Amino acid sequence: MTADARSRVGHVRRRARTRDLDEAHEVLGDLYLPVQIVPVHGAVDMKLDALQLETMTAGRLSYGHDIRLETAEAQHYHVNVPLSGYALSRSGSSKHVTTSSRQAAVFVPQQAAAIDWAHDCVQLCLMIRPSALEQEAEQLLDRSLLRPLTFERVMDLTTPIGHSWRQALDLLLHALDHDEVDLARVGQRGPGTREDP
Repeated sequence: MTADARSRVGHVRRRARTRDLDEAHEVLGDLYLPVQIVPVHGAVDMKLDALQLETMTAGRLSYGHDIRLETAEAQHYHVNVPLSGYALSRSGSSKHVTTSSRQAAVFVPQQAAAIDWAHDCVQLCLMIRPSALEQEAEQLLDRSLLRPLTFERVMDLTTPIGHSWRQALDLLLHALDHDEVDLARVGQRGPGTREDP
């Protein structure tokens, strides 16, 4: 495995590449939440480039082969956006949803997920601390939330609201490509810590 972790003010940069399943499990468990990777044809070539911010983790992730990813019950909100290829996702008792570069799959806390990744699928995987989203919503609504936030399982990135999200995601992708980018603005909008098992 090749791995690299660098810390800068306001964020930690993590890079990893491995063909070893145990190492892949360890990296993803440390960065996101406990997972089980099931290769369809017995192989994996995981590549990860990630940023850990104060209330959010953002990572570009691929496996190079068809795989199924099964997660533990999440404690954070997760959003997966295919940058290439497609993914088939399910969480809790919901139906499977297929996403490509025009949609994002949304996962809420307290539910486990199963995600089928095509061999050519590269996803931008976000993990957002619930308190960050709740505080943002309360500021927008100017009142306290009466219950936890819920979201549709699929976000259409071609709508005006989805387009705004896409612009924010492009900023994160630019940050992944250019390590010198100042991420203070992104961090204020919401970044993570790893999930507790």
